[in-house]
Amino acid sequence: MRTTLGVAVGTDVQAFDATLTALAAYNTNGLLTQTAADTFTGRTITGTSGEITVTNGNGVSGNPTLSLNSNLKLATLNFIIDGGGSAITTGIKGDIVVDFACTINSVTILGDQTGSIVVDIWKDTYANFAPTDADSITASAPPTISSGTKNQDATLTGWTTTINAGDILRFNVDSITSLTRCTVALKVTKT
Repeated sequence: MRTTLGVAVGTDVQAFDATLTALAAYNTNGLLTQTAADTFTGRTITGTSGEITVTNGNGVSGNPTLSLNSNLKLATLNFIIDGGGSAITTGIKGDIVVDFACTINSVTILGDQTGSIVVDIWKDTYANFAPTDADSITASAPPTISSGTKNQDATLTGWTTTINAGDILRFNVDSITSLTRCTVALKVTKT
């Protein structure tokens, strides 16, 4: 250990270090990145137009904030009930697993021809599979076509609209007249 003027190098002061010298020479505000040995540069977090918005990307005024465009949070969960050319029958028609948490905003139901159908939707966790009628999320307003080919509902009166990641939705035809194919489309916002 060498001492100069009563100061011990390595104990009282930092010994010469090329990395520290390069860092001391960097004099720009913002996010700092080491790109190679003893080489530093500034970086800024940027977004993609129409997809991700970045606030304070260089971190000078606080933490950078990333926001997704609200349209990227929208999705549609489609379930098709197909009688294979014959009239659809009542009963359970199948299940889907929802891989992301979301909120149901509306339901659209489409038939292949004029007819009537009522489809109930049951929801449960994977651990409690299989959903039953007691797990209905549609209350007294299930997706319904009444003597027509289509219907939409954005009110969802009494519905349980919250879906957790991994929840399973089961589709059950309560009543049917004439239709051989039907699509139930749930418009959701990812949460």
